[in-house]
Amino acid sequence: AASMKAAQVPDWIIQKDFSVLKELPDKIRSRFIGQDEALNGVVRLSRIGYGGGRTDEKPVASIMFAGPTGTGKTYLSKLLSKGLGLKMITMDMTTYRSSVSMDRFLSVMTDNLTINPHAVYVFEEIDKANVQVLDRLYFLLDEGIFYDRNQKPMYARGCFVIMTTNTGYDIIVKNRDKGNVRELFELALLDRFRPSFLNRFDEIAMFRPFTDPEYIDMAKLHIRLKADGMKETYNWNLTVDDAIHSLIARESRSLTFGARPTLRMINGILSLGVTNYQIEKAPLEEGSNINLELLSAEDQRFRLSVEGGDSLDYQVNL
Repeated sequence: AASMKAAQVPDWIIQKDFSVLKELPDKIRSRFIGQDEALNGVVRLSRIGYGGGRTDEKPVASIMFAGPTGTGKTYLSKLLSKGLGLKMITMDMTTYRSSVSMDRFLSVMTDNLTINPHAVYVFEEIDKANVQVLDRLYFLLDEGIFYDRNQKPMYARGCFVIMTTNTGYDIIVKNRDKGNVRELFELALLDRFRPSFLNRFDEIAMFRPFTDPEYIDMAKLHIRLKADGMKETYNWNLTVDDAIHSLIARESRSLTFGARPTLRMINGILSLGVTNYQIEKAPLEEGSNINLELLSAEDQRFRLSVEGGDSLDYQVNL
């Protein structure tokens, strides 16, 4: 147990407190919209990997997240690592495009695994990596071992491995309503990756563009999270009209950029309203009850009112 503690293994794994795995789906879903295939995949793999169901000599789990930008690949990785109580190590694979970057990759990975042998490892944009880098990762996926520059094997069986890619995003977007979209997507993956590499993953999750109802749910969720942050930081109580949820969902929907315009619009509307009120009216006191309503969807005009105080009309151009 002492050696596991030194290797930064969470207490719940040492003590076999599997309530963490039981609560994981609800914990992630409370902050994540859509992408059932990927969410169910990481939950399933977490249960197998940490619950005693894995008997082969491989990493705890390995999964590829593939799909359009802004659909939640990195965000789900963050929620997973937080839910499991593990550190998240992110590797930007665009920096390892050329063969001359191989030494740097080996050095960074060696340092990471030495310090964090038990962590969620996220290799972002894996399709950009040099073929030599992919070869090293092949062994990590296949054996749970990473070979350093001297071919010395390093333990990597405590890693939850996630690799992300936008490969096939155009196929997914173009054929999102077709029954054979998964088949077309897999063919696109085979154009970029060797079958032997893809076969080393426990699962490959396809991320889809968000639907109209999901954009509304996303607006509600992230407004709630923003309000929770204001409550925790300033003890402000924020309520937002439903019409604003619909406006944000309608105006920010994007097949190209996914959820990012939605998050930017939420931040712009809420942050600008609070900031303008404090500058033009009065500082908001602790315990303030704030209401935000939509005055004009066409002009994107809003009114922020403070109970027992003043109100401010403002316009947002996003």
